[in-house]
Amino acid sequence: MKTALSGALFVAALYTSTVWATPETDAFAYLNTLRSNAGMSTLASGSILDTASEAHSSYMQVNNVFGHFETPGDTGFTGVQASDRAVAAGYSSRGISENVAAGQQTAMESVDGLMSAIYHRFGFLNEEIDTIGIGFVLGGSGFFSTYNMANLGITALCSGPSATGAGTFIVGGCADTAKKILVGDYDAALAAIANANPDVILWPQANAVDIPPAFFEESPDPLPDFSVSGNPISLQFNKHKVTTAGLTSIALFEDLTNTQIASARLRLLDVNTDPNSKFSDHQFALFPLDRLEWNTRYRVEAAIVKDGVPSNLNWTFTTRSLGIPTFAIAGSADLIEVESGTEIAVYVRPQASQPLLGGVGFTFSDGSFVPQLSFIDGNTVKITYSDPTIGNQATFTAGNYSFIVRIRAAIAAADGDLAPPGNLDGIVSLADALVALRYALGLITPVTQDILNHGDVAPPGSPDGLMKIADALIILRVALGLTSL
Repeated sequence: MKTALSGALFVAALYTSTVWATPETDAFAYLNTLRSNAGMSTLASGSILDTASEAHSSYMQVNNVFGHFETPGDTGFTGVQASDRAVAAGYSSRGISENVAAGQQTAMESVDGLMSAIYHRFGFLNEEIDTIGIGFVLGGSGFFSTYNMANLGITALCSGPSATGAGTFIVGGCADTAKKILVGDYDAALAAIANANPDVILWPQANAVDIPPAFFEESPDPLPDFSVSGNPISLQFNKHKVTTAGLTSIALFEDLTNTQIASARLRLLDVNTDPNSKFSDHQFALFPLDRLEWNTRYRVEAAIVKDGVPSNLNWTFTTRSLGIPTFAIAGSADLIEVESGTEIAVYVRPQASQPLLGGVGFTFSDGSFVPQLSFIDGNTVKITYSDPTIGNQATFTAGNYSFIVRIRAAIAAADGDLAPPGNLDGIVSLADALVALRYALGLITPVTQDILNHGDVAPPGSPDGLMKIADALIILRVALGLTSL
């Protein structure tokens, strides 16, 4: 028997999120958490901007279109561009920036996808905004979502009287396009917010966790020759605090092994190399041309210059753990043995000839027990195979790749048995000691409480509920035959 799974490929990974009242409040809280994690001020919710955002999401859903512009005469039309739609909803300022997304299943997927898309990330991490409106409308393949952002100080200026007397004015920035704002007042409104934000905004920020490992597509596309790459590392210099900004060098390492990612597999975008001329001279982004690994800690080493003064920035971040055993495959006939009913993730490494999965087909031993599949992202699928017969197997094909999931007998894991992760072998070896050390150093996280229980062996006889270097050393002694558990 053969079947296939295909469908939309989402721009973010699977995760568990807090349940909020609506996707709008979920996205609002999550985005503010990300800004706060980056050391930035949080955004206020704007009800009029909510209305404008909801209207545009509805327009996209009803007309089955996606983008920042609306066409007069179409169903649900409220304004050609974001500023027009905000004014139509009753907003006093035309100073609106906008992010839009489509096809995501949750609010967090929407935000994560936009945060991995560099131009949209810069919008969310803009140091001059302090308010946002959000609108989600459910379509056939997921949510249409719209985010309208603004500066409340400028909004207040637009709500007040027109400036008079001598001076230099901003004209055309308010709902009343004839209204004048003194340039000094306008700049002060922006600076008041920007000065509360860092000199340099890093993403992923120092010690970040749960970072999606991949970037897929964006319009306009910063990497037009790649369908999938790693989530970019960005540095934004706050132009209200830093007059001249420079990035002298930047390198990326897999932190555990201290392995430097080859410069040939990295691409730096700045004001001179951005193919779409969207970057300012205060914005830089390093793109890994290969997507990052799941549940892995990376280190960034950068040399920067702020107003002529050089300094170094070194920080680490950790990519998302899926919370279930995860297997990476890179060839054909890879074998994965699991207990019946175990939920696993299979990551199919992108190839130049096959950057995305597109669809997964499978054959299996017993037609009564069909493997259950769903996409996590464009290169990763979640599989549950609940066949009770030991030795039965399903063969999966995905373009040039194939792999086998075989049902094995349950193994009573011994204390210290941690490897292979998600596929324990019933013995304690050097591989288990290495996995324990990775857990202890925070380079990977236990995906189940059971794994934590088997790795927590210190102090001997009275485990403390933690997995530390002391636990790894005991497991190493067991593997070498120097002691027993």
